[in-house]
Amino acid sequence: MSSSGSGRPFLRIVRSHDDLDHGPKSIGPMPTRQPMLFSEASSYTLGFIKATELDAHRLLSLIEQAKPRLIFDLRPAPNFAGGAVSRRTIFGVFERHGTEYYDVAGVLGVSARRDALLNPALLVDAIQVNILRSGKGLSGPVFFFVDDDQFNEEYFSTLAERLPHQDGRGWDIACWPNNPTSKPDSERRLVFISHANPEDNEVAKWLSARLAAEGYQVWSDVTRLIGGELIWDTIEHAIRTQASKVIVLLSRKGQEKPGLLDEINVAIATERAEGLERFVVPIRIDDLPFTLVRANLARKNIIDGSHNLADAFRRTLKILAEDEVPRKEVTQLSVDLSAVPQAQEDQKQWDVLLENKIVITKWPNTIRKFCFVGPTDVLPFINQSIQNGAVTFEPWDVIASAFGGQVQRAGEALLSPSEWPGSNELVFGDRMEMRRALSSILRQGWDRHCQRLGMLSFPLANKSICWFIKNGAVNGNRVRYRDVSGVERSKALVGQSPRRGVFWHFAIEARPSSPDNSIRLVPHVLFSYDGITPIADSAKQHALRRGFCRSWWNARWRDLLTAMLQFLSEGARSIILPVATGDAIEVSGVLVSYDRAIESAVRRFVPGSSSAQLLEFDEPEVAIGYGQRSDYPKEGLLQFGPVNFSRNPAVIRTGVVGTGEGIQLFQKWSRQFNSFRADPAEG
Repeated sequence: MSSSGSGRPFLRIVRSHDDLDHGPKSIGPMPTRQPMLFSEASSYTLGFIKATELDAHRLLSLIEQAKPRLIFDLRPAPNFAGGAVSRRTIFGVFERHGTEYYDVAGVLGVSARRDALLNPALLVDAIQVNILRSGKGLSGPVFFFVDDDQFNEEYFSTLAERLPHQDGRGWDIACWPNNPTSKPDSERRLVFISHANPEDNEVAKWLSARLAAEGYQVWSDVTRLIGGELIWDTIEHAIRTQASKVIVLLSRKGQEKPGLLDEINVAIATERAEGLERFVVPIRIDDLPFTLVRANLARKNIIDGSHNLADAFRRTLKILAEDEVPRKEVTQLSVDLSAVPQAQEDQKQWDVLLENKIVITKWPNTIRKFCFVGPTDVLPFINQSIQNGAVTFEPWDVIASAFGGQVQRAGEALLSPSEWPGSNELVFGDRMEMRRALSSILRQGWDRHCQRLGMLSFPLANKSICWFIKNGAVNGNRVRYRDVSGVERSKALVGQSPRRGVFWHFAIEARPSSPDNSIRLVPHVLFSYDGITPIADSAKQHALRRGFCRSWWNARWRDLLTAMLQFLSEGARSIILPVATGDAIEVSGVLVSYDRAIESAVRRFVPGSSSAQLLEFDEPEVAIGYGQRSDYPKEGLLQFGPVNFSRNPAVIRTGVVGTGEGIQLFQKWSRQFNSFRADPAEG
């Protein structure tokens, strides 16, 4: 037994002489000391295992004898014994011994072995929040499957210090193989971040993680070392012999912190003694006046990040690159965080803006009202009941045939849906009655059309119906369509998720809008086990939808809607909805679109449609983390995270963008939401 740098016991596996031979071996008897060591694993054992390097026999024997309670796999590309042990086999062993295995890299989205999320300072919190859902201490044996980058004594000790044990005693660390790295590196590779603790801890964490993601070895006293192992005895030794750059975060409170001032003095002295150019890189992170910056830093070119940390980070990266600070290649470099993507192709696709709405291009000419008492859904034709009767587009002889040849006529009018009163008052009592009746007839025609195409219906919580295609109803479950640029593409409207064991179905709900003579299309995604019958459990549907569709952005929904319309129109430019014998409502088969290139945007592809003005306004800036603001919320949150917030705020502040009518509805809902609500009466 030897001691790690933290003073905690560090158990080493003693290898036999045969194990020292680095040549290939067949699976044979286990060395005597190794099984004995792991068979004595206790509730205090914290093991770090290179599961890729163990052969099949050793790996399986290790699990059999140690019987770990938990295994956290930190490897971006997990395999077992170099692929010699299948996942089915290893998971069978886990199940037999009650071992809980977690693919930590997969859950956290780690894509590279040197990802900043694998830093112990961040990793333990991430495991507790995203995997264990608890901050309680653990009981061993607990194993971590790691790669070379985490297989070092400093990493073991730091993680052991941060990972809580259920009784607070701490951990006994074991590893296989017994060669964790601890050898110092004489080259200056370290990017040292000096800051006020705890006042500027959050900015230091943010900057450390970003630099580590770029492949640099970074140290700050809140994250320890990211991307390497402990290579110094004191901070002063680190600055004098290991640091390639010392980044100083300047702030009002930092100016008065003795620890920060000591680090600055050591860094400046080292810079002068060693003749190092741009060794100290100061970054101003708040409103500290430049006149108050201490003399030994005031003469330097201070990077101002008080209003834009992303720009300060970009300038820091430029300095590190120009001065050739050592770094490791990473599989995926971070993007330029100071810029919003402006790819020409992406910009081009938004030159034409699409609305999830299709225009009604033709109504039947004449609507008729007849007297009828009772439910109208028993009649063999599309109709809608109104005051003192019902209305339909059917001719009188068809209406009469449903009543044995006799019908009591109540009125007839040449329909003008966009006008009132006109001749419409010969049939309808008021405009609202006309709108409700026309919307109902349109919806009935839509439902019959979807049913004729072999689509299946699904009732929604709002009592509306959406329609979807069952698995195999179209060739390959794909529909060919043309995108906004006129390029022919294909899109799947049904798919299967083997991992979740379900089929997904793109569904569409039609909401007629009489005031603007259109149908608003609401997209939905349904899930089934058999490709036909949607899952009845609404909570299960909701959970699947949140997980499955979380990465579906506007472009995908747009293309799915376009492909569905192509299916509904059967390849034509219009969708024909028969609502009477020999007569139909015609609807455009393409989404309403607006061309940004012209001042008064025109609905394109819709014959006879009127112009509609497109108003564009600048995106408002929103507050994000670290006192920053951004007009691109997605990118801003990616860079800095959200602002600090209370888990139980007294007031929820909201902003609404919408039409005047929509904002009034929101205000009405807000008043109702804030008003007193009595408990509903029992029964």
